Amino acid sequence: MIVRSNSGRAVGYFAVLRSGDSTIGEVGEAVVDVNHRRRGLMKRMLRSLIDQANERGLSGVFGEAVTVHDISQRVNHHFGMMSTAMLLGLFPPERFRGLFDERTQPITIIIDFRPLVPYENVTAYLPAPYEGLLRQIYDALDVDDLRVPPPSQVPSRDQLPATTKMDTRIRYIYNHVVFVVDTAGQDLAGQVNQAIMDLEDEDMAVACVDLPLDDPATPAATELLRESEFVFAGLMPRFHQGRDYLRLQRPLVDLDPDAIKVYSDLASSLKSHILNELSWTSNATATP
Repeated sequence: MIVRSNSGRAVGYFAVLRSGDSTIGEVGEAVVDVNHRRRGLMKRMLRSLIDQANERGLSGVFGEAVTVHDISQRVNHHFGMMSTAMLLGLFPPERFRGLFDERTQPITIIIDFRPLVPYENVTAYLPAPYEGLLRQIYDALDVDDLRVPPPSQVPSRDQLPATTKMDTRIRYIYNHVVFVVDTAGQDLAGQVNQAIMDLEDEDMAVACVDLPLDDPATPAATELLRESEFVFAGLMPRFHQGRDYLRLQRPLVDLDPDAIKVYSDLASSLKSHILNELSWTSNATATP
């Protein structure tokens, strides 16, 4: 979307980028002419884009809001997006001139999501260490009927198949890798750890693993990955083939937690949980 003034000059740009393997769209970076800022132009553009995404049959929209500041998080929150994940060091350092301080480190982002097609019901195999927080996220997304099968329906790690099937997505330009699991096997942690070792010379900042929450094997797979220093990242709603995924992450660089700014209560809960799981301390966020 390009917004023009009465004289025809371009004064704003905004876009929704359709996901390559799902029915959701990413709210892209907004650009507003410096002479037209603080007039509500960004909010009007986002409102129009959400309407267009709805008309084109997308099931949801999400934004990758930076945590160098909380401006984009505030805008997303204003339009009903809910914070579902905090991804540590997902993008390379960038200076935001004129905003706050000059600290630079890999940029952590908040995934903010808004369903355009309401959730009718969800069946999810929630790993015990993260069940409470995942229930909070689903509640924020207005899931009234969340069905969590009993432990008797969840296989143990020894009952997983021998071999893992997954898609490895390396984004060299952004210094991160995402493993999207199709079938979790007993060799999951071994495959992931070997891939991280193979990428040692590529200066990866973080490795992520996406596990389908409608798969009974996800709790056992989570247990395997936690033993390999993976921690919670959050819920990736409808991110692959329209299915909800649990994302785990393993930061491969040191980050300053106080440089991570969050806005919503749910984002604060995500930050507190993740820092606690990593045993990182922050002056800005109290950890248990």
